[in-house]
Amino acid sequence: MTNSRDEWRTPAWLFRLAQSMFGPYVLDAAASDKNALCARFYDLENDGTNQEWVDGTWCNPPYSNITPWVVNAIEQDVRATLLIPSPNGEFRDLKVLTACSEIVFFQQRIAFINPDTGVAQKGNPRGSVLVHFGGAAKGNSPRLRVISKATIDLYRNWGVFDQKKSPTKGAIVGLRRCR
Repeated sequence: MTNSRDEWRTPAWLFRLAQSMFGPYVLDAAASDKNALCARFYDLENDGTNQEWVDGTWCNPPYSNITPWVVNAIEQDVRATLLIPSPNGEFRDLKVLTACSEIVFFQQRIAFINPDTGVAQKGNPRGSVLVHFGGAAKGNSPRLRVISKATIDLYRNWGVFDQKKSPTKGAIVGLRRCR
């Protein structure tokens, strides 16, 4: 059974941030034609938990059933990034902590996008993290990062400001736009 929130899309700013940290991504393992972030994606019918993943896999799994996606990321042993709720002691969290190379926390809750309306849905009851698999940390403690509210705002406004006229001129130097 799926939950309507399972279809909510990752905000573009968060995907840009993840791309800059761990990308490029070539496969969206848990998507639909309404919310896919990569040209190649697995939808509900193709069930990304039973498909082969590739280096450069992005996955914002259905929050109603996250564990199979985490297990699949570990078993596939490819470079993959998952957007999941912050660890809080659930069974899957131990698997994540012993297999991933990095965990990225955010200083504010993520407002996911309703794919039917295109509107950010505020009121996320829980924090979210990016969990990256791939790299040398497997079996060791993962690297932990915290993304500040200021950085989130920069990625939200990426490409919005004309750098010559913006009051934040210079603050977005070094960021490159995705194509």
